[in-house]
Amino acid sequence: MASAKVKDIREQIQGDDSIIIDTSAIMAEGADIFFSQLVEALPGLKDTYLIIPQEAIEKVNARLESKNARTAASAAKAAEWLQKAVDMTEGKDYRVIIVGAAEGAFEDKTILNQVSFLMSNHNIMLITQDRRMTLRARELRDPSIQGDSKLHCCYIRPEGRLSLYQFPTDNTR
Repeated sequence: MASAKVKDIREQIQGDDSIIIDTSAIMAEGADIFFSQLVEALPGLKDTYLIIPQEAIEKVNARLESKNARTAASAAKAAEWLQKAVDMTEGKDYRVIIVGAAEGAFEDKTILNQVSFLMSNHNIMLITQDRRMTLRARELRDPSIQGDSKLHCCYIRPEGRLSLYQFPTDNTR
């Protein structure tokens, strides 16, 4: 792997050590570009972990069988890099953590639980295309409890790069 790719990914993730993703991000246009590069760069990003809800993996697998060609193609792209990520869940140098349960779990709750749990001592990046999820995660942030730990909420642009969510109320904080 070229160090330029690691540097580019490091710049995009802004030093966050826990990256949490949801299905909307996994299936977004350009997601295969970003996540393929992230998974490839993870071994070079010490102390950085990618956290994927099991429910998101199950949704991608289910969408592989979609009758909608575009949905099935998007799921196939996601499944390719997801398999590489799943392979990184084992061994002493694991970089990927799968959370939640495949059956009966609610992905949003799994994600928000992870944000809440990790926020006290980790810099977190939540990658989602869901603005409502972003707002709910941001509501969990309490500087008096989390101290200097940061929460960055991003979405994936069609060209495969991250953008930080910005809301009108951000200027008043």
